Amino acid sequence: MRRTLWGLPLWAVATASATVVVLVGVILLGFWPTARATPPMPKPLEEMVGDDFGRYVELLSFRGYRGNSRDRTACRTGNGPACTDTTVTTVVIKSEKGSGKIGPGRMGPNGNIVAVLSNTGGAVERHYQLPARTDSIYWLVEPGQSTTQGRSRFVRLLANGGWEVVGQPHLYEKCVHRDNSPSWTTADFRECVSTGAFGLGFRSAAVQEITSAWVSCIEGCCIAR
Repeated sequence: MRRTLWGLPLWAVATASATVVVLVGVILLGFWPTARATPPMPKPLEEMVGDDFGRYVELLSFRGYRGNSRDRTACRTGNGPACTDTTVTTVVIKSEKGSGKIGPGRMGPNGNIVAVLSNTGGAVERHYQLPARTDSIYWLVEPGQSTTQGRSRFVRLLANGGWEVVGQPHLYEKCVHRDNSPSWTTADFRECVSTGAFGLGFRSAAVQEITSAWVSCIEGCCIAR
């Protein structure tokens, strides 16, 4: 007797079911956090000459098709503390897929890239001094003087494969957050209450402007303070 299900031969149903399982697996793998850490810098940034930096960032993979887009305070005139006339610009941030395996006390000796940013507006972003209408601004984290604090620098990829640092260095440190699991890699702009506080850990955007970039890290989440 020929066995059928819903009027179809069982072999056809089994084949279709297997195909669905494979497709679902492929989709999940595209979003599921990778087990690898971000590829470490092969040498210190200052020793990367020619297109060394450009070839290194080609090894990276960033999570999120669109990333997280946020309005940021920007400067019409002056930069940073010297900013005398403010406006608004838009910055997009995406995490490197392995950033969840990196932290202030666990990174390559020369550092790792944990995220990429793009300033899509026409003014310089004030807090990190990200140049206007510029993409490929990489968030580089490097070892600090302790295992609890590293250094954040923002490095712009130039057309010739070279690089330039924009703005001033910031701390790279653990951010207190209720969900302290690096099971999903992402990046955005948020503020910690303090590194020693307990609770939600993020200040409300309605209370004050959010200034710090944050990214998933081995401790749960870390910021460029």
